[in-house]
Amino acid sequence: MQFGQQSLNLLVGMNLQMLLQKSKVPMVIVVAIGTIFYNIKCDCQKKEAIELGINLISSYPIVNANGKEVRLSNLRDTIRIVYRDQKILYEFFRKRVFETDEVVQNEHEYFVYNKDSLNGFLFHDPPDTVQMLRIDSMIKEKGMGGIKMQIGVNDSLVSELSERESVIVNKFVPKYNTPKYFDTTVFYFDKSLSDVSFSFSQKMDSLGKGKLFRVRLIQNEEINKDLKLLIPRREYYFEIQKMTHSDLIKYLKVLKSFYDQNRIHETN
Repeated sequence: MQFGQQSLNLLVGMNLQMLLQKSKVPMVIVVAIGTIFYNIKCDCQKKEAIELGINLISSYPIVNANGKEVRLSNLRDTIRIVYRDQKILYEFFRKRVFETDEVVQNEHEYFVYNKDSLNGFLFHDPPDTVQMLRIDSMIKEKGMGGIKMQIGVNDSLVSELSERESVIVNKFVPKYNTPKYFDTTVFYFDKSLSDVSFSFSQKMDSLGKGKLFRVRLIQNEEINKDLKLLIPRREYYFEIQKMTHSDLIKYLKVLKSFYDQNRIHETN
């Protein structure tokens, strides 16, 4: 699977390549992580809204090098996505330190909008002011809005297995070596998740194998020529899981509370 440097920067919100190329890398790196989506759809002919929640799980390898040694850690995050009516809510988690996972900002950011709107509203918990912002810019910056996970012309399918009744696993390796491709790409499809609107790749979802719900992007260990150090095996991991009912109810209350308190018309 091709995953250029621009895509990696979008995923992690920072230049991972710099972590490998610089001989001196700060050992304490602070980044804002965690974005929660609430996507909501409705059947207007029914009195009760259609409600569905998912957890969007991700894990990114972080390489820290000080010129003598390499330390590998993983930045893990969960985005919760809830579907109800036409409303959408993002929750941006607090800032953390890579090395210790220490929280350095004691607040949460939320971004809400209506499905057919151009603008949304950013607010915090504890509460403060409400800002109106463009939806497309916010999603692209913090919501993985620009990611397209799909096979490329250099990908070769080496195996296709059935993990369980509804799950199909496809494993790919590159036909020829190039820095723009991962050493191994594994796609997991599940036909039982066809009711989930969120998509890693609409193209892959349309293949008839089911919803692309899990992706593993693997880079084998290698020698970094600039640092002259062995960089260990790394893996990027993404997965869609259905949310528990209790979590779904909790986040729907956040959404309802915002509209009740601010009395914002849902078509803004």
